[in-house]
Parts: sequence; C-alpha cells; structure tokens
Amino acid sequence: MTAPEAPVPPAESRPRSAGGPLRRALWQIPLGGQLSLLYTVLLAVTLTLVGVLVYTQQEAFLAEDAATRLTQAATRIVTRPAIGDGFAPGAPGGGGDSRGHGGPSPATDPHQQEEDLVRGLSGPEVTVAILNSQGGVVTATQGLVGDTTPLVDPVTPQQAAAVLTSGQPLHWVVLRADGSRHVVVLMAVTERAAPNAPEGAAPPTTLLLEQSASQAAGDAALARLGLTLLLGVLGGTLAGVVLGLAFTRAVLRPLDRVADTAEAIAGGDLQRRLLLPAGRNEVARLGQAFDFMVGRLVAALEAQQRFVADASHELRTPLTSLKGLAEILMIGAHGNDTRVIEQSAGAINGELERLNRLVNDLLLLSRLDSTEDPAVLLTRRGRMDAAATLQAAVTQMRILAEERDVALTCTCAAPLWIMGDGGQIKQIVLNLLDNAVRHTPVGGTVTVGGAIDGAAVQITVQDTGSGIAAADLPHIFERFYRGDASRTRATGNSGLGLSIVRALVEAHGGQIAVQSAAPGGTCFTIRLPRAPGAPAPDVGRVSEAARR
Repeated sequence: MTAPEAPVPPAESRPRSAGGPLRRALWQIPLGGQLSLLYTVLLAVTLTLVGVLVYTQQEAFLAEDAATRLTQAATRIVTRPAIGDGFAPGAPGGGGDSRGHGGPSPATDPHQQEEDLVRGLSGPEVTVAILNSQGGVVTATQGLVGDTTPLVDPVTPQQAAAVLTSGQPLHWVVLRADGSRHVVVLMAVTERAAPNAPEGAAPPTTLLLEQSASQAAGDAALARLGLTLLLGVLGGTLAGVVLGLAFTRAVLRPLDRVADTAEAIAGGDLQRRLLLPAGRNEVARLGQAFDFMVGRLVAALEAQQRFVADASHELRTPLTSLKGLAEILMIGAHGNDTRVIEQSAGAINGELERLNRLVNDLLLLSRLDSTEDPAVLLTRRGRMDAAATLQAAVTQMRILAEERDVALTCTCAAPLWIMGDGGQIKQIVLNLLDNAVRHTPVGGTVTVGGAIDGAAVQITVQDTGSGIAAADLPHIFERFYRGDASRTRATGNSGLGLSIVRALVEAHGGQIAVQSAAPGGTCFTIRLPRAPGAPAPDVGRVSEAARR
C-alpha cells in the first residue's frame, strides 16, 4: 500500500522568489563579481564620456581657430591700400595669421577688384569665392586657373541673409565628396566707388566673401588624439578591472570567513569565532557583532541545556517520591495503619507543595523573561512603606528561625517610601531570609536592615552562615545553580530563589549585590529608588524584632 501523495499547494499560496529574472541571475553571481562589474561599467562610462568631451571640445577649438585665422586674413587683405581702394569690410574681424599674399595694383574695374581679392586670399589649402547677395558665384579661386567648374562650397539663402543682416562673419564645417573636411567662413564686403567714377554712377555693391580652408592637419591631430583617448579608456578600464578585483577580494574576504564560520557553527562547532582585527569600518563591526552574537547564543544554549537538565532533576525527585508513596497506598502495604496512611498523605501533600512552588517559580521567571519591560507585570505597584514589609517578612520567618535556633533581627528607619508591589517586595525579602536562615548554623544571627541612602532605599540581609566561595559568587543568581559548599540540595531549595529575587529587583528598577566570604557569612544589598516626594525618615524611630 503506497502512501498518499502530499497535496500540492495552489500557485498563489506558494512563496515566490524575490525579484525578477535579472535579480535571480544576480543572486547567482558572487558579490565580488557584481561589485567588480559595477566598478568596470562606471569607470568605462566615465572615461568614455570624458574622452568624448575632450575630443569634441578639441574639434570645436580647431574649427574655431581656423575660422578666426581666415577672418583675420580676409580683414587684413581687404583693408590693404592696394585692394582697399576697391573694397571695405562688411564687419570687423578678429585675430589670426596671414598668408603673406601681396595685393595687386590698384584697379577701378569692379571685376578686376574681385579677382584681385580672390588672388590675395587664396593659398595652397584655402579656396576663395566672391558671391552676390543671392549666393551666386561671381568669381572663385578655381576660375583664375581656367577651371570651368570652380570648387565652391554651397551657401544657403538663410546663411547669406544672416551674414548680410548682422554684418558678422559666419563659419561652419563641411564634408566634401572626397572625404575631406573644410572650414567655411562667410563674411560681407562692400565695393568702394572708384576715385574717377562719374556723377550718377551705380552705388557700391555688398558682396559675400567665402573662404574654405582644409582641416587635414587638424583632422590628423584629432585622429592622434582619438587614438590616445581610446587607448586611455581601454587601459584605464583594464587597470580598473584588475585593481577593482584585487580590492574587492581583499574587502570581501572577511565576509567569506563569516559564511565559513557560520556554516561551521551550524554544523556543531560552537567554539569557532571570526576574530577579525578591531576596526571602525562596517566589516570590522560586523565581525565583532557576529562574535558577540555567537557568544551570547552559545551561552544561552548552554544555560537552556543546564536549565532543562536541572528542571528535569528537580521534577524527577518529587515525582519519584509521589510514585513510591502512591504505590504504597495502592498495594495496601500500610496494613490499614491509620498512622502510616496519614504520614503517606502528609508526605504526598509536601511533595505536591514542593512541585507547586517549583512550577510557580518557573512561571514567574517565564513571565519576567517574556516581556521587554518586566515592570508592567507589577500590577499592584504603588507608593508603599518598605519598612512595614520588612517587619512583616521577619515576623513570618520567625518560626523557621526559632526551629533552627537562629536569631532574627530587624533594624530599619521608618518609613521607607518606595514605588513597588508590596507582595513582590515581600517575596524578595522572604526568599533572602529563607536562604539566610537555611545556611546559618545553630546559634547564628540573621539581620535585616533598611535605611535611606541618598535617592535610594537600601535593604540588607546579612547572616553569619557558612558563606559563599569566591568561585561561586558570579553564578549565584543563575537558575538552579548551587555551590558545592553553600547551596546543596539538602536544604530543600530548588535553586530558583535568588534568580527570582534578582529578576524582581530589576523589575522595580533596582540593583542587588552580594558580599561573602567562606566562612564568614553573606550580605545581600538591595537598592530601590525612593518614591517621588517621599519625606525624610525619622532617624529616632527604630523598630527591632524579637531577638534570640
């Protein structure tokens, strides 16, 4: 017979992985690889943007510089006396270089003036054209050498109109059919009237001067610059990848140790620690916090194991006793002896009371541990006189002290006003008194004191008992802890009394301390905050319980 298959939950109820396919793919890549990839992409993009910016700025500078030199050369040629008799610049020019062309002889023929101007500005890498206001070619450099199709870069009507309207030179870069780039400068020039022109002659005409200079040298420089920038981007990116990988690996190596250590601890090696060097960066702080957390968890686990073992032992003893007594009653071994039956019933009742105290103590500690602010569990907390509570606790413990022939004394100034839960304060004192009386030999003394100490009420419980060994003092407030000499199971205690005392004192906002010497007695000191507005105590009022 086969076992039934487990039902498959519907798709909407199954947990979904966080993120989409990209996020899932990234989770498969080591963190070092992701960081290195990010560094590489950012570095490559940054270097590329810087390279493109430098290249475009250099390209614009070369074009602007060539245009400035052409404008300056044209301005110098136009304003020379040899040609200036025929033309005047349409607008002032800027700085640049001169080609050193000399002007021709003065001429009065406008066509001759235009040819002279073209001849004076032309050069090995520069072509010149004179255009009319509509952009038509009047004369050009190629025309001077007999070429029937002069090489003139086209000028749009909008460009011509912009120069004629503003009077300012205009320049741009063109790409010719042969693949060469040229800077074109367009400026306005005005014909001057001849000195011997007759009356009523045609007025001077404004023409457009177009100069076109090759950018071969600039393009060669740009090519070298582009190659240099490309090699720089590739080299910088490669160096960034190598250094990024090395740096990322060095930084993330402690995280690998964290993962390895966590896996070892999960596998049962509770003594493993990171032990990273101390530092202030995030990785160092993570290592310190990890080691501290593991230490706390190991301590809590050991305490839990010890608690379970001790609680099991404490429960097993009365349960074994109850089982034995119940069997006696069941098999009739008492022989209907009323005295034996009464003794068995009394023993059963005592063991049940012991179990009840143990369970109540465990429940109280559990309640105190389960809340971040144990003070909220003190439901009956209010302004109270601790002196009256001390006297009531001493009165209640007097019978046990007399049975053990121990003198019990209470000396305190009244009143001792605090904010507390009367029942819990009394339980604190009773637990300390019970512990002191049980560990004080016959003829010894237990003294309870209470006084005002600044802003606190100080309560002391001191005995002349066997004392506590120095090795046991750091552990006496631990649950189920018993020192070999001072806290044995022969006293009948469960080992929870002092744990409850400390928990209740801290819930009241106080502190508890212990001083002891073996032998020599033990003194527990409790400090609780005074109630607001509490009057000063009357030192003369001192009450003493019966002494023995």
